[in-house]
Amino acid sequence: MDQMIENLLHCVYGSDENDPKFAFAYAQFMGLLEQTTEDLAKGYTELGADNKAVSFERLQRQADSERKQTQ
Repeated sequence: MDQMIENLLHCVYGSDENDPKFAFAYAQFMGLLEQTTEDLAKGYTELGADNKAVSFERLQRQADSERKQTQ
């Protein structure tokens, strides 16, 4: 999903990632995608995932790692 959104942004705003319009759209869409993914993961763990603590902690570490990479 993130690759599809990124490709769409490149089609609409071009390939200059330093363009303020591109940067704004990228931050908005990717932030929303990240939040949605986290919410889905939380819902999954609440509905019966095995070993809930491990699943959530792993997802949180991955989300934190991705967030650091984009900053």
